[in-house]
Amino acid sequence: MKNQINVRLANRLKNFSKALAAFVFLLGLFSVLGWQFGIDIFKEVAPSLPVIAPNTACSFVLE
Repeated sequence: MKNQINVRLANRLKNFSKALAAFVFLLGLFSVLGWQFGIDIFKEVAPSLPVIAPNTACSFVLE
């Protein structure tokens, strides 16, 4: 029983990490596109936060 719970928890955590990785990839991709084509809304996550630097966006895509 305990082993079955651990397997389910491990599967949930794997799915969560995959979803988070996809989110970070898309965030980086949109930021790179924002820098490439001059779209300001793609460069920032929120108006109150600073823009994502191009090298940071590239590292998000490569990660």
